[in-house]
This record gives sequence, structure tokens and C-alpha cells, in this order.
Amino acid sequence: MTVTWEREGFPATDLAEWAAHRERVLDLALELKHRDLAKMLGAQVPNVFGVASFFMERLSLNVNVIRVEARQDDDPVAIIDRDADY
Repeated sequence: MTVTWEREGFPATDLAEWAAHRERVLDLALELKHRDLAKMLGAQVPNVFGVASFFMERLSLNVNVIRVEARQDDDPVAIIDRDADY
């Protein structure tokens, strides 16, 4: 999973900000672990696009996320970019 966000601030604060965002991403990943993705994501057959959409929606609540990329094994890739009007 790759998450890209926009940030403002000074280089001295970048490491702390990055660490906080990284924790949010890891928390969401743990939330999905050992869960019924069909129930969580509202899909009959969950896929990488559904997972990427879930991450974009949830992370956008607290982080200025501009892109989420999800990959299943080495094949399917889902890329979700934030709407330019957001």
C-alpha cells in the first residue's frame, strides 16, 4: 500500500508528521486484518480497488491525502487520486 499526502511546514517537522501519518496507515491496515472484508467494505467480492477506496475515505478525514495505491501480490493495482475539486 502506498499513500501520498500533501504537506505544509518546515523540514524540521516533516519527520514527526510523517511518523504520525504512517501510524494512521498502519492502524487502518490492522483494522482490516482478520476481518470479513465483504462486510467491512460492502462488497460481495472485495478487491484492491475497494481496499484503496477504503483507505482514501478513512485517511482523508485526518490527512490531506492526494493518492492511494493498493497492490494485491504483484498483479492488480488500484490507484485512487483525490478529486481536483476536493
